[in-house]
Amino acid sequence: QTVQKEVEEIKRKEEEEEERKAHLREQLTVLSPPSVTLDSVLLCTWTTVAVDAGDGRGSGAGDGRSSAVCYELMMEKGTDGPVVMYSGPNINYSFPIDDLHPGHTYQFYVVASGYGEKGVASPRASLTIPALCPDKPLAPKVASRTKNNVVLKWSTPKDNGSTITNYSLEWDQCGRDFIEVFQGQQKQFKLNHKFPPASSCRFRLRVLNDVGWSEYSDNLVFKSGAGVPPPPPQPILTEASVGHLALKWAPPTDNGGSKILSYCLEMNDPENGYGFRPVYQGEELCHTSSGLQRVSTYHFRVAATNEAGRGPFSAPVTFQTSPAIPGCPGGPELKSRATSTALHIGWRPPLDNGGAEIQSYTVQLDDGHQGSFTDAYTGPELEHSEHNLTPGLTYRCRVCATSRAGHSNWTPPVEMKTQPTPPQAPAGLEVVGKPSQNSIILKMNPPGFDGGTVVTSYCVEMNKDDLWVKVATVANPQAFGGKSSTLTCSVTPLSPGTLYMFRANCINSCGVSPFSEVCTCHTAVGCPASPTCLEVGNKTANSMHLRWQPSKEFGSPLTGYQLEYGISGSKQCVVVTCDSLVCSHTLKALSPWSSYGVRARATSAVGNSEWSSPVQCTTLPSHPSSPSSLSVVRWPITSHTLQHTTHHSHHTTCLYRF
Repeated sequence: QTVQKEVEEIKRKEEEEEERKAHLREQLTVLSPPSVTLDSVLLCTWTTVAVDAGDGRGSGAGDGRSSAVCYELMMEKGTDGPVVMYSGPNINYSFPIDDLHPGHTYQFYVVASGYGEKGVASPRASLTIPALCPDKPLAPKVASRTKNNVVLKWSTPKDNGSTITNYSLEWDQCGRDFIEVFQGQQKQFKLNHKFPPASSCRFRLRVLNDVGWSEYSDNLVFKSGAGVPPPPPQPILTEASVGHLALKWAPPTDNGGSKILSYCLEMNDPENGYGFRPVYQGEELCHTSSGLQRVSTYHFRVAATNEAGRGPFSAPVTFQTSPAIPGCPGGPELKSRATSTALHIGWRPPLDNGGAEIQSYTVQLDDGHQGSFTDAYTGPELEHSEHNLTPGLTYRCRVCATSRAGHSNWTPPVEMKTQPTPPQAPAGLEVVGKPSQNSIILKMNPPGFDGGTVVTSYCVEMNKDDLWVKVATVANPQAFGGKSSTLTCSVTPLSPGTLYMFRANCINSCGVSPFSEVCTCHTAVGCPASPTCLEVGNKTANSMHLRWQPSKEFGSPLTGYQLEYGISGSKQCVVVTCDSLVCSHTLKALSPWSSYGVRARATSAVGNSEWSSPVQCTTLPSHPSSPSSLSVVRWPITSHTLQHTTHHSHHTTCLYRF
């Protein structure tokens, strides 16, 4: 029973919902057709619908419009399908009439939708766009022509909604007023008339439909046939080469009343004595005569031809072919022994100058590294000295000859080598890594220029007491087929915290380079050196005065001295720190007549030095101390026996008195 009630409840709600949707669709139906007015624009307006969604949501607007209701303005033309012209909440819409075709009928209707439902379309409103006169036609065209007639044809323009009924063709009778020569529905007309030679006349066309006549078309200008054309201007030379001449010419100033059909170009070769002979017949305004002899003179003239025949020739004009490019020069070769910075180069004239005098020669050298060629010399001479070259490089040299015909081919490159020189100074020394207290690793940078031959070794010198002393010789692995390019050496032994100066030079097969710039470097800061010359000054039974020479600092200032002393043979020692940097100190509270071992060391922030060599010293003797622990052992009547503890006698004989 519970399930049945639930099913009945669901069915009841579905019926209510369907009833609400049907009511909503009924409310969304626009009952009246839209109002359509035509002015400068087409304006469509329609009535609103009042919608109650049935769930408490109404139209919500005082004018009956609701943002939840959307209106679609639909337009149909003939059998074409509907087109949505507008969709939105407004109740009017306008658009230009240019979008509509004259003479066509359009139907408009409105469909309202909202809350997920769409109403029934409104009744339709019809509007017919008035027809217009036809568009302006295109100018007529000449289909064919003779001396006594001309056939004209034309195309149909846009009718603007009304069928074209007539075409009207007029002409100006060769310069007089326009008269109509044809009116009808055909789209071509043959005018029989014997036109005067080289005369000109105009034709125009207009079109008629039920609305009226169109505008006149643009004029067709027609020219009748005439006599032969006048002579064209003389041909012009555009290009001359060894075996051909390229010519061009302009049309005659007047075509004689008829289109130029062809041109006739004639050439006269004075060498064969045949006079002018045709070499070209065609429509082009240019021609290239080939198969000619180099550095030879030829005469040309040209005539134009139209329907009436060939006109007179132009005045003859003379042109000459060009010489050939010269052959390669002989060489090049060295004229004298090469130096380290110069090459003296020579060459020979070409065997064939191409028919023209050689004007100059151009010498090119590469950069000595198989790079690109650059000009080294241009002039008429047959030798040249090139200076400011790099020693020890192999240069490639080539030569070409130049005449008014152009440049010859380059000669095959010839290799020429300058003499090598001693190398430049090394590019400098660099310290590799962080110096230690006793050694420095140096890197030699190769020289900017090795003199044209490989550097074999490097020599490193160090400044010591204002004298330069050789400390290392490093062989260049590349000089012996090796691949490593890193050149380093380790200089040792050195003192900690000390400034050192180094320089280097390099050697090749031609000599020794200058020295590089001086490289300065400090070794790492170290502990000070041990004090020297430790000795004993004044001494007493209980003290001794010590003095020594100052310790050498290795990059870190001394902070003081320490003394270590102890009785010889004893394992117990005492370390005393001196109060200042004064190189002396007095040890006190010593035992008299005792042998002491003493040694010293210096201290700094880095650490302590090694202990100095020990010195031995014996304190002076002193008076004995009082006996102690005196007691009576026996007390007989005739004698007394005393016992005491022997005190320290400081290595001297003691006398006891009782």
